[in-house]
Amino acid sequence: MKRLLIVIVILSSIHARAQQGIKFEKTLNWEQIKAKAKKENSYIFVDAYATWCIPCKEMTAKIFPRQEIGDFYNKNFINVAIQFDRKSTDNKRIKEWYSDAKKIKDNYKILEYPTYLYFNPNGELVYKIVGANYDPTSFLENTKLALDPKTQYPTLKDQFVNGKRDTAFLATLIKAGINSSDMKSLPTFINPYLKSQTNLLTKQNIIYIFYGTQSTTDFAFETLQKHSEAIDSVIGKGFSRKTVNRLIFNETVFPMLKTNAVIKNYGGGMVDYQGDLNKSVDWATVSKLVKNKFPDRLEDVIRFSKTLYYQWAEDWTKYAEVVSEYLEKKTNQLNPDELSDYTEVIFQFSNDSSQLQKAEGWSKLAMSSKGTDPTRYRVINTRLMYKNGKKAEAINQMQSVIDSLGQTSGQLVDEINKMKNNEKTWF
Repeated sequence: MKRLLIVIVILSSIHARAQQGIKFEKTLNWEQIKAKAKKENSYIFVDAYATWCIPCKEMTAKIFPRQEIGDFYNKNFINVAIQFDRKSTDNKRIKEWYSDAKKIKDNYKILEYPTYLYFNPNGELVYKIVGANYDPTSFLENTKLALDPKTQYPTLKDQFVNGKRDTAFLATLIKAGINSSDMKSLPTFINPYLKSQTNLLTKQNIIYIFYGTQSTTDFAFETLQKHSEAIDSVIGKGFSRKTVNRLIFNETVFPMLKTNAVIKNYGGGMVDYQGDLNKSVDWATVSKLVKNKFPDRLEDVIRFSKTLYYQWAEDWTKYAEVVSEYLEKKTNQLNPDELSDYTEVIFQFSNDSSQLQKAEGWSKLAMSSKGTDPTRYRVINTRLMYKNGKKAEAINQMQSVIDSLGQTSGQLVDEINKMKNNEKTWF
Protein backbone atom coordinates (compact mmCIF):
# COMPACT_ATOMS: atom_id res chain seq x y z
CA MET A 1 0.00 0.00 0.00
CA LYS A 2 2.84 2.35 0.91
CA ARG A 3 4.57 1.60 -2.39
CA LEU A 4 1.31 2.31 -4.26
CA LEU A 5 1.01 5.69 -2.53
CA ILE A 6 4.57 6.58 -3.52
CA VAL A 7 3.83 5.70 -7.16
CA ILE A 8 0.65 7.81 -7.07
CA VAL A 9 2.56 10.76 -5.60
CA ILE A 10 5.27 10.48 -8.27
CA LEU A 11 2.72 10.26 -11.07
CA SER A 12 0.82 13.22 -9.64
CA SER A 13 4.04 15.22 -9.50
CA ILE A 14 4.86 14.39 -13.12
CA HIS A 15 1.33 15.32 -14.18
CA ALA A 16 1.53 18.62 -12.28
CA ARG A 17 4.80 19.52 -13.98
CA ALA A 18 3.28 18.62 -17.34
CA GLN A 19 0.46 21.10 -16.70
CA GLN A 20 2.88 23.93 -15.97
CA GLY A 21 4.25 26.28 -18.56
CA ILE A 22 2.98 27.70 -21.82
CA LYS A 23 0.72 25.37 -23.81
CA PHE A 24 1.38 25.83 -27.52
CA GLU A 25 -1.19 25.15 -30.23
CA LYS A 26 -0.24 21.92 -32.04
CA THR A 27 -2.89 21.39 -34.73
CA LEU A 28 -4.23 24.63 -36.23
CA ASN A 29 -2.68 26.68 -39.05
CA TRP A 30 -2.25 30.47 -38.97
CA GLU A 31 -5.63 31.33 -40.51
CA GLN A 32 -7.39 28.93 -38.16
CA ILE A 33 -5.58 30.40 -35.16
CA LYS A 34 -6.65 33.93 -36.14
CA ALA A 35 -10.23 32.76 -36.65
CA LYS A 36 -10.23 31.08 -33.24
CA ALA A 37 -8.80 34.20 -31.59
CA LYS A 38 -11.51 36.37 -33.11
CA LYS A 39 -14.28 33.96 -32.11
CA GLU A 40 -13.01 33.62 -28.53
CA ASN A 41 -11.92 37.29 -28.23
CA SER A 42 -8.44 36.11 -27.36
CA TYR A 43 -5.00 37.55 -28.02
CA ILE A 44 -2.34 35.56 -29.91
CA PHE A 45 1.26 35.03 -28.80
CA VAL A 46 3.82 33.95 -31.42
CA ASP A 47 7.21 32.60 -30.39
CA ALA A 48 9.34 33.12 -33.52
CA TYR A 49 12.43 30.92 -33.21
CA ALA A 50 15.16 29.19 -35.21
CA THR A 51 16.64 25.79 -34.45
CA TRP A 52 20.20 27.18 -34.32
CA CYS A 53 19.23 29.97 -31.89
CA ILE A 54 20.68 29.25 -28.43
CA PRO A 55 18.72 32.04 -26.62
CA CYS A 56 15.53 30.56 -28.15
CA LYS A 57 16.35 27.18 -26.62
CA GLU A 58 17.16 28.73 -23.25
CA MET A 59 13.83 30.58 -23.18
CA THR A 60 12.04 27.32 -24.04
CA ALA A 61 13.89 25.47 -21.29
CA LYS A 62 13.98 28.08 -18.51
CA ILE A 63 11.15 30.60 -18.94
CA PHE A 64 8.25 29.03 -20.84
CA PRO A 65 7.90 26.02 -18.46
CA ARG A 66 7.49 28.21 -15.36
CA GLN A 67 4.08 27.98 -13.72
CA GLU A 68 3.49 31.73 -13.37
CA ILE A 69 4.42 32.25 -17.03
CA GLY A 70 2.20 29.39 -18.16
CA ASP A 71 -0.74 30.52 -16.03
CA PHE A 72 -0.66 34.03 -17.51
CA TYR A 73 -0.08 33.05 -21.13
CA ASN A 74 -2.56 30.17 -21.17
CA LYS A 75 -5.24 32.43 -19.70
CA ASN A 76 -4.69 35.40 -22.02
CA PHE A 77 -3.33 34.04 -25.30
CA ILE A 78 -3.58 31.39 -27.95
CA ASN A 79 0.09 30.42 -28.05
CA VAL A 80 1.93 29.26 -31.14
CA ALA A 81 5.64 28.51 -31.62
CA ILE A 82 6.82 28.89 -35.22
CA GLN A 83 10.15 27.67 -36.60
CA PHE A 84 11.57 30.14 -39.13
CA ASP A 85 14.55 28.21 -40.49
CA ARG A 86 14.28 25.02 -42.55
CA LYS A 87 16.01 21.68 -42.02
CA SER A 88 15.96 18.40 -43.91
CA THR A 89 14.81 16.69 -40.70
CA ASP A 90 11.74 18.91 -40.22
CA ASN A 91 8.57 16.94 -39.51
CA LYS A 92 5.29 17.26 -41.41
CA ARG A 93 3.81 19.80 -38.98
CA ILE A 94 6.78 22.18 -39.32
CA LYS A 95 6.80 21.87 -43.12
CA GLU A 96 3.10 22.75 -43.22
CA TRP A 97 4.04 26.07 -41.60
CA TYR A 98 6.76 26.99 -44.14
CA SER A 99 4.49 29.23 -46.21
CA ASP A 100 2.86 30.97 -43.24
CA ALA A 101 6.24 31.42 -41.55
CA LYS A 102 7.60 33.22 -44.62
CA LYS A 103 4.57 35.52 -44.79
CA ILE A 104 4.80 36.34 -41.09
CA LYS A 105 8.54 36.99 -41.36
CA ASP A 106 8.06 39.35 -44.30
CA ASN A 107 4.95 41.11 -42.97
CA TYR A 108 6.27 41.73 -39.48
CA LYS A 109 9.96 42.15 -40.34
CA ILE A 110 11.44 39.40 -38.20
CA LEU A 111 15.19 39.95 -38.42
CA GLU A 112 16.42 38.42 -35.14
CA TYR A 113 15.61 35.44 -32.96
CA PRO A 114 13.89 35.01 -30.69
CA THR A 115 11.19 37.51 -31.60
CA TYR A 116 7.86 37.55 -29.77
CA LEU A 117 4.75 38.86 -31.53
CA TYR A 118 1.49 39.77 -29.82
CA PHE A 119 -1.74 40.14 -31.82
CA ASN A 120 -5.13 41.40 -30.69
CA PRO A 121 -8.31 39.37 -31.35
CA ASN A 122 -8.67 41.11 -34.73
CA GLY A 123 -5.28 39.81 -35.85
CA GLU A 124 -3.49 43.17 -35.59
CA LEU A 125 0.07 43.24 -34.29
CA VAL A 126 -0.06 45.31 -31.10
CA TYR A 127 3.28 44.53 -29.47
CA LYS A 128 6.65 43.05 -30.34
CA ILE A 129 9.62 41.96 -28.24
CA VAL A 130 12.98 41.23 -29.84
CA GLY A 131 15.50 39.14 -27.93
CA ALA A 132 15.50 36.79 -24.96
CA ASN A 133 14.71 37.85 -21.40
CA TYR A 134 15.80 35.34 -18.75
CA ASP A 135 14.20 37.26 -15.86
CA PRO A 136 10.70 35.74 -15.50
CA THR A 137 9.33 38.75 -13.61
CA SER A 138 10.61 41.20 -16.20
CA PHE A 139 9.40 38.99 -19.06
CA LEU A 140 5.93 38.81 -17.55
CA GLU A 141 5.73 42.56 -16.88
CA ASN A 142 6.78 43.26 -20.46
CA THR A 143 4.12 40.86 -21.70
CA LYS A 144 1.40 42.68 -19.78
CA LEU A 145 2.11 45.79 -21.86
CA ALA A 146 0.82 43.86 -24.88
CA LEU A 147 -2.62 43.65 -23.27
CA ASP A 148 -2.78 47.30 -22.20
CA PRO A 149 -4.44 49.51 -24.86
CA LYS A 150 -2.44 52.48 -23.57
CA THR A 151 0.80 50.82 -24.73
CA GLN A 152 -0.50 49.08 -27.86
CA TYR A 153 0.92 50.47 -31.07
CA PRO A 154 -2.35 50.85 -33.06
CA THR A 155 -3.88 52.83 -30.18
CA LEU A 156 -0.86 55.10 -29.94
CA LYS A 157 -0.89 55.72 -33.70
CA ASP A 158 -4.56 56.69 -33.55
CA GLN A 159 -3.78 59.19 -30.79
CA PHE A 160 -1.03 60.70 -32.95
CA VAL A 161 -3.40 61.02 -35.91
CA ASN A 162 -5.86 62.78 -33.61
CA GLY A 163 -3.25 65.40 -32.71
CA LYS A 164 -1.49 64.21 -29.57
CA ARG A 165 2.08 65.55 -29.68
CA ASP A 166 3.50 65.98 -26.18
CA THR A 167 7.10 64.87 -25.80
CA ALA A 168 6.48 62.00 -23.37
CA PHE A 169 3.78 60.59 -25.64
CA LEU A 170 6.00 60.84 -28.72
CA ALA A 171 8.78 58.97 -26.89
CA THR A 172 6.34 56.15 -26.04
CA LEU A 173 5.02 56.08 -29.61
CA ILE A 174 8.53 55.97 -31.09
CA LYS A 175 9.52 53.06 -28.85
CA ALA A 176 6.39 51.15 -29.88
CA GLY A 177 7.07 51.93 -33.55
CA ILE A 178 10.63 50.63 -33.26
CA ASN A 179 9.39 47.47 -31.50
CA SER A 180 6.87 46.96 -34.31
CA SER A 181 9.50 47.60 -37.02
CA ASP A 182 7.21 50.18 -38.62
CA MET A 183 10.10 51.82 -40.46
CA LYS A 184 7.84 53.70 -42.86
CA SER A 185 6.05 55.61 -40.09
CA LEU A 186 8.98 56.30 -37.76
CA PRO A 187 10.20 59.56 -39.37
CA THR A 188 6.67 60.97 -39.01
CA PHE A 189 6.91 60.49 -35.23
CA ILE A 190 10.62 61.16 -34.76
CA ASN A 191 10.84 64.43 -36.72
CA PRO A 192 8.50 66.39 -34.39
CA TYR A 193 10.13 64.80 -31.35
CA LEU A 194 13.62 65.86 -32.43
CA LYS A 195 12.41 69.38 -33.23
CA SER A 196 11.36 69.70 -29.58
CA GLN A 197 14.83 68.80 -28.28
CA THR A 198 17.41 71.39 -27.26
CA ASN A 199 20.25 68.84 -27.46
CA LEU A 200 20.10 66.44 -30.40
CA LEU A 201 23.28 64.65 -29.37
CA THR A 202 22.09 62.80 -26.28
CA LYS A 203 22.43 59.03 -26.59
CA GLN A 204 18.66 58.55 -26.84
CA ASN A 205 18.26 61.24 -29.50
CA ILE A 206 21.12 59.79 -31.53
CA ILE A 207 19.33 56.44 -31.50
CA TYR A 208 16.19 58.21 -32.74
CA ILE A 209 18.26 59.88 -35.47
CA PHE A 210 19.38 56.38 -36.47
CA TYR A 211 15.79 55.19 -36.91
CA GLY A 212 14.20 58.40 -38.10
CA THR A 213 16.51 59.65 -40.82
CA GLN A 214 15.24 57.91 -43.94
CA SER A 215 15.30 60.85 -46.34
CA THR A 216 17.47 63.86 -47.13
CA THR A 217 14.45 65.97 -46.14
CA ASP A 218 14.15 64.47 -42.64
CA PHE A 219 14.91 66.84 -39.79
CA ALA A 220 18.08 65.10 -38.60
CA PHE A 221 19.75 64.71 -42.01
CA GLU A 222 21.83 67.86 -41.53
CA THR A 223 22.72 66.70 -38.01
CA LEU A 224 24.13 63.50 -39.48
CA GLN A 225 26.43 65.52 -41.70
CA LYS A 226 27.48 68.16 -39.16
CA HIS A 227 27.92 65.96 -36.07
CA SER A 228 29.09 62.68 -37.55
CA GLU A 229 31.78 62.07 -34.93
CA ALA A 230 29.41 62.36 -31.95
CA ILE A 231 26.78 60.20 -33.65
CA ASP A 232 29.31 57.55 -34.67
CA SER A 233 30.55 57.33 -31.08
CA VAL A 234 27.12 55.93 -30.14
CA ILE A 235 26.03 54.00 -33.25
CA GLY A 236 29.42 52.94 -34.63
CA LYS A 237 32.32 54.23 -36.69
CA GLY A 238 31.31 55.23 -40.21
CA PHE A 239 27.56 55.14 -39.55
CA SER A 240 26.90 58.80 -40.39
CA ARG A 241 28.88 58.70 -43.63
CA LYS A 242 27.22 55.47 -44.77
CA THR A 243 23.75 56.72 -43.92
CA VAL A 244 24.19 60.03 -45.73
CA ASN A 245 25.61 58.27 -48.79
CA ARG A 246 22.79 55.73 -48.80
CA LEU A 247 20.03 58.35 -48.55
CA ILE A 248 21.49 60.41 -51.39
CA PHE A 249 21.87 57.22 -53.42
CA ASN A 250 18.28 56.15 -52.73
CA GLU A 251 16.78 59.42 -53.91
CA THR A 252 19.18 60.58 -56.61
CA VAL A 253 21.03 57.60 -58.12
CA PHE A 254 19.02 54.42 -57.64
CA PRO A 255 16.21 55.39 -60.08
CA MET A 256 18.91 55.69 -62.78
CA LEU A 257 20.38 52.23 -62.10
CA LYS A 258 17.18 50.18 -62.18
CA THR A 259 13.83 50.45 -63.90
CA ASN A 260 10.67 49.78 -61.90
CA ALA A 261 12.85 50.72 -58.93
CA VAL A 262 11.43 49.92 -55.48
CA ILE A 263 13.21 50.19 -52.12
CA LYS A 264 12.12 48.05 -49.18
CA ASN A 265 13.53 49.14 -45.82
CA TYR A 266 13.42 46.39 -43.19
CA GLY A 267 15.20 48.39 -40.49
CA GLY A 268 18.56 47.88 -38.84
CA GLY A 269 20.32 48.83 -42.07
CA MET A 270 18.68 46.03 -44.07
CA VAL A 271 17.51 47.41 -47.42
CA ASP A 272 16.28 45.54 -50.49
CA TYR A 273 16.74 47.31 -53.84
CA GLN A 274 14.28 45.83 -56.31
CA GLY A 275 13.85 46.40 -60.06
CA ASP A 276 15.38 45.57 -63.45
CA LEU A 277 19.03 46.48 -63.94
CA ASN A 278 19.80 49.28 -66.40
CA LYS A 279 22.65 47.82 -68.45
CA SER A 280 23.71 51.11 -70.04
CA VAL A 281 24.21 53.54 -67.16
CA ASP A 282 25.71 56.92 -68.11
CA TRP A 283 27.97 57.54 -65.11
CA ALA A 284 28.85 61.05 -66.31
CA THR A 285 25.18 62.00 -66.11
CA VAL A 286 24.84 60.35 -62.70
CA SER A 287 27.89 62.23 -61.40
CA LYS A 288 26.59 65.55 -62.71
CA LEU A 289 23.25 65.04 -60.99
CA VAL A 290 24.86 64.19 -57.64
CA LYS A 291 27.31 67.09 -57.92
CA ASN A 292 24.49 69.58 -58.55
CA LYS A 293 22.61 68.50 -55.41
CA PHE A 294 25.33 67.29 -53.03
CA PRO A 295 28.74 68.48 -54.28
CA ASP A 296 30.55 67.62 -51.03
CA ARG A 297 29.42 63.98 -51.22
CA LEU A 298 30.15 63.31 -54.90
CA GLU A 299 33.10 60.93 -54.54
CA ASP A 300 31.58 58.86 -51.73
CA VAL A 301 28.16 58.58 -53.35
CA ILE A 302 29.52 57.55 -56.76
CA ARG A 303 31.74 54.92 -55.15
CA PHE A 304 28.81 53.62 -53.11
CA SER A 305 26.65 53.57 -56.25
CA LYS A 306 29.20 51.74 -58.39
CA THR A 307 29.88 49.03 -55.81
CA LEU A 308 26.17 48.26 -55.59
CA TYR A 309 25.70 48.42 -59.35
CA TYR A 310 28.62 46.13 -60.20
CA GLN A 311 27.53 43.76 -57.45
CA TRP A 312 24.05 43.55 -58.99
CA ALA A 313 25.61 43.12 -62.45
CA GLU A 314 27.99 40.47 -61.05
CA ASP A 315 30.88 42.33 -62.69
CA TRP A 316 33.38 41.46 -60.00
CA THR A 317 36.39 42.83 -61.87
CA LYS A 318 34.88 46.32 -61.96
CA TYR A 319 33.65 45.90 -58.38
CA ALA A 320 37.14 45.06 -57.13
CA GLU A 321 38.64 47.99 -59.06
CA VAL A 322 36.20 50.47 -57.49
CA VAL A 323 36.67 49.05 -54.00
CA SER A 324 40.47 48.95 -54.27
CA GLU A 325 40.65 52.55 -55.44
CA TYR A 326 38.30 53.64 -52.66
CA LEU A 327 40.07 51.74 -49.88
CA GLU A 328 43.41 53.27 -50.81
CA LYS A 329 41.94 56.71 -50.13
CA LYS A 330 39.53 56.04 -47.26
CA THR A 331 40.97 53.14 -45.26
CA ASN A 332 41.15 55.03 -41.97
CA GLN A 333 37.52 56.16 -42.23
CA LEU A 334 36.10 52.63 -42.43
CA ASN A 335 35.15 50.37 -39.55
CA PRO A 336 36.46 46.77 -39.50
CA ASP A 337 33.12 45.37 -40.67
CA GLU A 338 33.22 47.52 -43.81
CA LEU A 339 36.85 46.61 -44.45
CA SER A 340 36.00 42.93 -44.08
CA ASP A 341 32.97 43.17 -46.37
CA TYR A 342 35.02 44.74 -49.14
CA THR A 343 38.11 42.56 -48.76
CA GLU A 344 36.03 39.38 -48.70
CA VAL A 345 34.50 40.23 -52.07
CA ILE A 346 37.97 40.94 -53.49
CA PHE A 347 39.10 37.55 -52.16
CA GLN A 348 36.16 35.74 -53.73
CA PHE A 349 36.10 37.40 -57.15
CA SER A 350 39.39 39.14 -57.96
CA ASN A 351 42.42 37.44 -59.50
CA ASP A 352 44.47 40.62 -59.68
CA SER A 353 47.59 40.01 -57.57
CA SER A 354 48.02 43.69 -56.75
CA GLN A 355 44.41 43.99 -55.50
CA LEU A 356 44.75 40.79 -53.49
CA GLN A 357 47.96 41.95 -51.82
CA LYS A 358 46.36 45.26 -50.87
CA ALA A 359 43.23 43.49 -49.62
CA GLU A 360 45.37 41.31 -47.35
CA GLY A 361 46.85 44.44 -45.83
CA TRP A 362 43.40 45.96 -45.31
CA SER A 363 42.18 42.74 -43.70
CA LYS A 364 45.09 42.95 -41.24
CA LEU A 365 43.96 46.46 -40.40
CA ALA A 366 40.47 45.10 -39.66
CA MET A 367 42.03 42.47 -37.38
CA SER A 368 43.85 45.14 -35.39
CA SER A 369 40.69 47.23 -34.92
CA LYS A 370 37.91 46.86 -32.39
CA GLY A 371 34.83 45.48 -34.11
CA THR A 372 31.81 43.23 -33.79
CA ASP A 373 33.27 39.99 -35.18
CA PRO A 374 37.04 39.52 -34.68
CA THR A 375 36.86 35.84 -35.66
CA ARG A 376 35.48 36.78 -39.07
CA TYR A 377 38.27 39.33 -39.57
CA ARG A 378 40.89 36.62 -38.91
CA VAL A 379 39.18 34.16 -41.26
CA ILE A 380 39.10 36.67 -44.13
CA ASN A 381 42.74 37.55 -43.54
CA THR A 382 43.58 33.83 -43.58
CA ARG A 383 41.76 33.33 -46.87
CA LEU A 384 43.61 36.20 -48.50
CA MET A 385 46.96 34.88 -47.27
CA TYR A 386 46.17 31.52 -48.84
CA LYS A 387 45.13 33.05 -52.16
CA ASN A 388 48.32 35.12 -52.10
CA GLY A 389 50.40 31.94 -51.87
CA LYS A 390 51.16 31.95 -48.13
CA LYS A 391 49.87 28.42 -47.64
CA ALA A 392 51.69 27.40 -44.45
CA GLU A 393 50.95 30.68 -42.68
CA ALA A 394 47.30 30.51 -43.72
CA ILE A 395 46.89 26.91 -42.52
CA ASN A 396 48.44 27.74 -39.14
CA GLN A 397 46.15 30.72 -38.63
CA MET A 398 43.03 28.84 -39.78
CA GLN A 399 43.86 25.99 -37.41
CA SER A 400 44.19 28.51 -34.60
CA VAL A 401 40.72 29.87 -35.41
CA ILE A 402 39.22 26.37 -35.55
CA ASP A 403 40.81 25.43 -32.21
CA SER A 404 39.53 28.62 -30.57
CA LEU A 405 36.00 27.75 -31.71
CA GLY A 406 36.31 24.12 -30.65
CA GLN A 407 35.16 22.90 -34.06
CA THR A 408 35.70 19.39 -35.42
CA SER A 409 33.56 19.80 -38.55
CA GLY A 410 31.88 22.48 -40.62
CA GLN A 411 32.85 25.07 -43.22
CA LEU A 412 36.19 26.11 -41.71
CA VAL A 413 37.32 22.50 -41.29
CA ASP A 414 36.38 21.79 -44.91
CA GLU A 415 38.24 24.92 -45.94
CA ILE A 416 41.47 24.05 -44.15
CA ASN A 417 41.39 20.59 -45.73
CA LYS A 418 41.15 22.24 -49.16
CA MET A 419 44.13 24.41 -48.27
CA LYS A 420 46.15 21.34 -47.33
CA ASN A 421 45.23 19.76 -50.67
CA ASN A 422 46.06 22.93 -52.66
CA GLU A 423 42.42 23.33 -53.73
CA LYS A 424 40.53 26.55 -54.46
CA THR A 425 38.64 28.02 -51.51
CA TRP A 426 37.01 30.84 -53.48
CA PHE A 427 34.28 30.99 -56.13
